[in-house]
Amino acid sequence: TASGRLGELEENLFEQHILTDADWSAFKKHFEKAYPGYLQRLRKVYPSLTEAEERLFLIIKLNLTTKEIAAMLGISADSVKKTRHRLRKKLVLDEKVVLEEFIRRF
Repeated sequence: TASGRLGELEENLFEQHILTDADWSAFKKHFEKAYPGYLQRLRKVYPSLTEAEERLFLIIKLNLTTKEIAAMLGISADSVKKTRHRLRKKLVLDEKVVLEEFIRRF
């Protein structure tokens, strides 16, 4: 089924570690299969995002915790929080808007 396939694709995404450019390319490929056109839409709406901010945006879409994101990227939880803060600023989100909810709805 389609939903079973999406679940399988998401599982592949969760198991990834993004430590190199090749890892990032593989992740984007899996992500694009699970969410066709999402990355192009993100780049069209927010062309000024850095690669790190784009990466965090996509990973937050997967609903991972800060710890899980840090492990996936091989960085500290504090680094994830800093990037998340920069991402919020760049998206010009009102302080009442929850970043994770915004990204899930995007």
